[in-house]
Amino acid sequence: GHIAIVHDRTHYARTIVERVRIAMAENKMAPILTEGLVAGEKDYRALVDRLIKSKADAVVFAGFPNEAAVILRQLRASGSNMR
Repeated sequence: GHIAIVHDRTHYARTIVERVRIAMAENKMAPILTEGLVAGEKDYRALVDRLIKSKADAVVFAGFPNEAAVILRQLRASGSNMR
């Protein structure tokens, strides 16, 4: 499947993203989209639009649960079945 990576730009999240990229490369995979976000926002529609346009099947999210919940809610509201 096509995988997108979203992270909150913290050092910890970037470390997770780097390890995900290494694991993906070892399996001859590459993310189709990698995006950083600003934690604490209440609206991630622009990011959600990019995720939908990327046709990703799943998102690897490295960040806090609050942002993940907002993004997931906005994905579902847009009709996306992305995991």
